[in-house]
Amino acid sequence: MTEFLAAIGILLLIILPAWTFALWRERQDLDQEWRALTDEMVAHDMRVRRETAELTARRLALSRMGEL
Repeated sequence: MTEFLAAIGILLLIILPAWTFALWRERQDLDQEWRALTDEMVAHDMRVRRETAELTARRLALSRMGEL
């Protein structure tokens, strides 16, 4: 019985660190993916704001010229 428990203990000593490392690595990958998505969303938001400002400036210029 003690040999069985020792075998289980050894297996746990091998499996748990590997499992913990795999979870840690997955977390790192997810964090990296999240940062990339966040950067992409910020870039998109900045692009939309810039385009909106350009369109607003054009509309204002046209309204001042009396064409709108």
